[in-house]
Amino acid sequence: MEQTDVGHTSFLVTNPLRPTGPAAQLFIAGAGLFEITAYEPPVQRVTIVGVNLPDPGIFGPYSDYLAIILAPGNPSPIAEINLSPTLAGSVWAGSQLLTFGGTLPRLFAEVRPVLYGVRQGPVILIGTVFQ
Repeated sequence: MEQTDVGHTSFLVTNPLRPTGPAAQLFIAGAGLFEITAYEPPVQRVTIVGVNLPDPGIFGPYSDYLAIILAPGNPSPIAEINLSPTLAGSVWAGSQLLTFGGTLPRLFAEVRPVLYGVRQGPVILIGTVFQ
């Protein structure tokens, strides 16, 4: 899905995140949203959503979910986004503002269970956020 000039959004791309690793057989899904706002100056925002995510403890001794945003050739994450459960409980989401100078890189997302933001578990959702 791609939109332009909608409200305060001048550019929006949505890509699916697919289950992988120990979550490959679970009925879960995800989405990565990349948005450039119409505000002055424009702001880039990444939002990660996981749908039908089980309690993180199903994957081991974990308490939460973390989305890690990566760019090819960059060994350090572009961003780490803590996901929070919504009122539905099985939907977890998080968003973060990004700052880039120049050309935007291709962005990938990995979602992992974590133990209080310290110990990371296996990747359970993976996909492209921005191409």
